[in-house]
Amino acid sequence: TMNRKNGDQSLADLEGATIVADDGQFLGKITTNSIDRTSIINTIGPYGSDISSTSIFNNISKYGSDISRLSPFNDITSTPPRIFKGERFVGYLTTNTIKTPRVDPRALVGWLKSQE
Repeated sequence: TMNRKNGDQSLADLEGATIVADDGQFLGKITTNSIDRTSIINTIGPYGSDISSTSIFNNISKYGSDISRLSPFNDITSTPPRIFKGERFVGYLTTNTIKTPRVDPRALVGWLKSQE
């Protein structure tokens, strides 16, 4: 269901899921709870701050840069972060439209912020 348009329903299903980089680095939790320390929308947390080295929002870090092979914002990477619900792989977090199943990071973040 994720390959089709990311409707809000499929994004809501990701609540509590985790993001893990291809190199094994934990990149935070997908949650509408912005005070959760591990949340990707906690702007002062290690996974939501745009100055943290482990945040996908740090556009000069290897996890947030649009030229890094580990970043969800690299349109051509073959090794974007993966999303897991518990132990189960649900999809890639990437702007690379060739990777499936895929969750668009911009759509995901927009949805999370709209739930705050």
